[in-house]
Amino acid sequence: MALSRSFSRWSSFHPVPSTQILLPELHQKIKRFSSSEVDNVYDVVVVGAGLVGAAIACGFKNSIIASHLKVAILDRAPLAETLPPITEDYVPHPRVVSVTPSTVEFLKKIDGWTAEIEHRASAFESMQVWDTSGLGHVRYSAWETKASCLGHVVENDLLQAALHLRARDLGSMTILPPASLSSLDLGIKAGMDAGGELATLTLDNGAVVKAKLVIGADGARSRVRDLAGLRVWRRPYNQHAVVGTVLTSSPSSTAWQRFLPAGPLALLPVGGDAFKESGKYFSNVVWSTTPSHAAELAKQSPEDFSAAVDTALHSPPTSTLPGPLKGVVPEILLRVPELLHSVAAPLLPSAPAFEAPPRVLPTPGIKASFPLQIAHATRYVAPRVVLVGDAAHNVHPLAGQGVNLGFNDCQVLLNVIEEALHTGGDIGSVSTLKSYEHSQHINNSVMLGGLDGLQRLFDSENTIVELARAGGLRWINATPPVKRIIIDYAMGHISPSNVANEPRQRLNSLLGSLAPK
Repeated sequence: MALSRSFSRWSSFHPVPSTQILLPELHQKIKRFSSSEVDNVYDVVVVGAGLVGAAIACGFKNSIIASHLKVAILDRAPLAETLPPITEDYVPHPRVVSVTPSTVEFLKKIDGWTAEIEHRASAFESMQVWDTSGLGHVRYSAWETKASCLGHVVENDLLQAALHLRARDLGSMTILPPASLSSLDLGIKAGMDAGGELATLTLDNGAVVKAKLVIGADGARSRVRDLAGLRVWRRPYNQHAVVGTVLTSSPSSTAWQRFLPAGPLALLPVGGDAFKESGKYFSNVVWSTTPSHAAELAKQSPEDFSAAVDTALHSPPTSTLPGPLKGVVPEILLRVPELLHSVAAPLLPSAPAFEAPPRVLPTPGIKASFPLQIAHATRYVAPRVVLVGDAAHNVHPLAGQGVNLGFNDCQVLLNVIEEALHTGGDIGSVSTLKSYEHSQHINNSVMLGGLDGLQRLFDSENTIVELARAGGLRWINATPPVKRIIIDYAMGHISPSNVANEPRQRLNSLLGSLAPK
């Protein structure tokens, strides 16, 4: 299969050396499929210069096979020219992203993960999740998979600025003047020099550009998606997310998440090594709750907001269990790990104990609130158009996977384009792009469905569901093989479409290693 071959060739996708070395015949072969030197005609126009859009634009220019393509990037706002500086009173921006090790590896390949980003990103080595009932918790640690960390938390604006600077440094990429897309025509025929049928983009500043491929990376309210006639299914959650920055009483390399009755509350380390000398320990808050409560939190003073977060993280357990069961059920659930160890004591180490998160202190800084939804485009491609990132899918932030799905879209699409160039295909045809759509629609559907199910599971106040949640958390916490699969999946080491087969494959591998030689 062409797609599987392109996956196996991902290792070939790396920054182009200063002196490009290509076999002359291969270089000429792929050069034929680039656009002519017409000023307003491009091979690729990326609409949207957010994290995902900027990354895929840089990806083309860092690919040996695709670096010759004429690429332009369009956004309604100017691209950043510098990184946000750290001043004496600097407070990390409340909008952050949690990136997996797989995403960091991709960003390094396109020179988007710089030494400055590494310095200002916070690696988290463990994660603790617990229910408001206090009946169950689970701790994940990087050492369980022999990894250095589970992921990094970095300010959205900081990482985006680094990608913008990389785009500017490339020089061979066209950064179009700030403008919005007014119309998109997929059926205009251009002259022979322009390469046949091209998409025509009309901008609100009157400019007109043409492209063999238009990449819609323009977010959840994608103009490209709407103009291309690609439908989207969506369902709003009755929740808003409130984000803010707080100080904590001690440093932490743990991502904390407590599921409260109205939604999950996460406390994530942020700021990296940039604030070590100052003795400031910053954390990011992502609090999903009801719209009315979110509006109240957004209006609070820094002191009141920090106190509310601290209380929510440290308040005593609450449970929907009937009075007589509240003393009995926890005792039964406590026996779950003991029962597991009595059956397989040599294979299962002690379950990690619950740890209390650091205390939250007042911090001057801005807060923001936005509504949450699940959304998925029914199709990712049309003639000359392909969707990536939030233009194709939206997820609940409870697992911090949204931007990682978008970066994975970039990697797969780049592979597909490389394969088309290698074989002489048309990079904007549906026949070329359908392998990307098939792969990513399945992978993203699995992730969206899983996160939606998790949100529904913890949103329920049904007593039976509460007991099932608690028992499940305790079982996972006491079963390292299951935790390792969950960790590998969250870190991007297991394809979503293959997650159902992973336990069987690992069990077969374990049994094989134990079999007599």
